[in-house]
Amino acid sequence: MSETLALLERAHAHLTELRDATSRNGWQGIGYFQHWGGQNQNGDYAESILFDQRGEPLVYGLPDAHGDLIVALHRTIDAQLAILAADIELGRGVESLFEMELVTYSSTALARAVLGEEA
Repeated sequence: MSETLALLERAHAHLTELRDATSRNGWQGIGYFQHWGGQNQNGDYAESILFDQRGEPLVYGLPDAHGDLIVALHRTIDAQLAILAADIELGRGVESLFEMELVTYSSTALARAVLGEEA
């Protein structure tokens, strides 16, 4: 197995583990972020709340940009897993290192980001 393919598989397993761990703890995923209360000097709403998909509050008082980013990124988890899985399958079918790098160029960057490694 190539080093690149191993990287993609580690990232896929790690992201799957993170997603599944949140579900086991009763968190059904991020539902939405609600801007609530009056705005402060930074333009953030004072009582912004991050909710799960059942409408239960998860976090209070996040800066608006952070809450919006968390919701947006959470919605991409299944797409990220699909990209990694597709390139793992493609990578298993290539015979040269050059082909592997062509097939997995974008997903390698994604895998490194998921794992917190240097790009």
